[in-house]
Amino acid sequence: MGVILDISVIVLLSLTITFCWRLNAKILELKNGRKDISDLAHMLNKTLINAGKSLEEIKLSSKNAASELSFHTERSKELINELSFVNHSASKLAERLEDLMQDLRFVEDFEKIENHDNKKSAKKSKDTKVQKPHKTLSSYARKIIKKASVITTSKKNDDDGVENYM
Repeated sequence: MGVILDISVIVLLSLTITFCWRLNAKILELKNGRKDISDLAHMLNKTLINAGKSLEEIKLSSKNAASELSFHTERSKELINELSFVNHSASKLAERLEDLMQDLRFVEDFEKIENHDNKKSAKKSKDTKVQKPHKTLSSYARKIIKKASVITTSKKNDDDGVENYM
């Protein structure tokens, strides 16, 4: 019976050794896995730190872009106001020039009529001397010249009205 007992102890010991050997392999596998997890955790930590730095840089860049955009927006508004004033002044000037042109056309038409009437009266009286135009024409022409000088000096008046326009 001693031999059976020895054989059973040998079998049980070999089973225990096999079990321990397999357990040791699993423990080593777990240690390697823990090291991989630790490496992964360190890599994740570095990635998160880099992401935080990148976010700070993005925030700084967005603040800079916002301030630059604000500056350009304000400058654009100023330019729009200035262009609006220039457009308004140009419209006023164009209206004045149009009125002046109408007045000059009227004077030209009046002179044509006056010359035609003078030629008719000269033929009738057989007088070669042309009569002088009426006083109304020369006073009207003086008014037109005065308007033209007002238009050329209106730049100063338009500059004074900038505050009222804006």
